[in-house]
Amino acid sequence: LGYQLPQNFNGPYLALSLQDFWRRWHMTLSRWLRDYLYIPLGGSRKGRAKTYRNIMITMLLGGLWHGASWTFVLWGGIHGTALSAERFARERLPGFRLPAWAAWLVTFNVVCVAWVFFRAPDLHTAFAVLGGLGLGGPSPLVTLPLVFLVVASVAIQAVPREWWRDAEAWLVARPVAVQGIAVG
Repeated sequence: LGYQLPQNFNGPYLALSLQDFWRRWHMTLSRWLRDYLYIPLGGSRKGRAKTYRNIMITMLLGGLWHGASWTFVLWGGIHGTALSAERFARERLPGFRLPAWAAWLVTFNVVCVAWVFFRAPDLHTAFAVLGGLGLGGPSPLVTLPLVFLVVASVAIQAVPREWWRDAEAWLVARPVAVQGIAVG
């Protein structure tokens, strides 16, 4: 039909900062939030305090865009707070950089904690899930299959795009039965 759909995700769980995560995650939504909320609010043009305010308003409204629930507000608040904290640290400690593995670990965990609020039906459930993640002792939610699934999900994003294209070309050249088995 002639439509060109823009790329919408680019290995977001490989991000080394929340800012990098939002450049990789739901890129069309991120651009919309930037262009129609953050920049009209003044972006970063009117001083530090207003920049942090604009980040928080943008992320809180981004949360409300997903649904009218306190869980979405908290999700937006977590992202807004983390984005503001990163910006603050970059401004105050310009030469300081965490090692890549530590930056990834912090980013990944902040995103995962935020996802708990995003996916939970209510705040009580969200806090119960967080409590079950080992904050009160051994975690019933962290099992070996779950750890494997998380590691595999993150690792699969590191596979070079050319490999995916080559695999797709190989699969398309196979008989339909082979394609069905491979996809299944």
